[in-house]
Amino acid sequence: ARTGAQALPMGLWDNLRLSARHTYWHGRDMRGHLIDLHCGPAMIAPMVDATGKITGCHQTWIDMANPARKFRPYLAERAADGTRQPLPTKKMRGHKKGSLIPLCGDIEAKRWLGGEGIEGTCFVADGEGWREDTFYFAAGDIGNMAGPADPKSGFAHPTLKKSGADGKARAVRIPGPVPKPDSTGDAFGVAAHVTALVLLADGDSEEMFTVAAMARAEARLARPGLDISVWWPPAGMDWGDVADAARQAEKSRA
Repeated sequence: ARTGAQALPMGLWDNLRLSARHTYWHGRDMRGHLIDLHCGPAMIAPMVDATGKITGCHQTWIDMANPARKFRPYLAERAADGTRQPLPTKKMRGHKKGSLIPLCGDIEAKRWLGGEGIEGTCFVADGEGWREDTFYFAAGDIGNMAGPADPKSGFAHPTLKKSGADGKARAVRIPGPVPKPDSTGDAFGVAAHVTALVLLADGDSEEMFTVAAMARAEARLARPGLDISVWWPPAGMDWGDVADAARQAEKSRA
């Protein structure tokens, strides 16, 4: 339901697990004890380095009774002003930097395809028929895909501005397309045997930020013998939105 895929391969369950009653810990009470904010179904996935060694885990809480929120529960904390501030439905534990989330296929495959999120990558993989020659993965977030930027390559956003401490509006600074030197291990790595890499861009993030980040990912991972392609969803959408639109279209046809 979350991927919009017609079917999911059995190989996916080599990596993904269900925790039927998984606790979402957030904040501490007056005695300093962790607060059990929510308990419900969650998808658990490993995070591994380029050799397949487990370094951490990725947790996604699910609410199948909440299709309006893409089957995610509504999690929130009460702020000092009394308002409820939404919380993320995903958490990572362990070591994320330099790792990735394996989804399906052999990590020894020469073709790798991956995006930020699990569901979007599954949707694209389903669209191309879960190719047997491909290792499918997720990076977890755009920072772990692109890696840190060389501060010298940063640039001012042409339109976005924010107020400084003096109240004056200044252009928002965008991390540039050039990777930070000596930042190996700060983002996921690609094994030496890989000859083709497809990266899935996230179209619902700020455009200039995303374009620079994907260019940085390409530059960071570039090496002789590796063909890198970046696939973009329609403007203003991420691959999860595309999957949701496909799911709605399927319902209309039914």
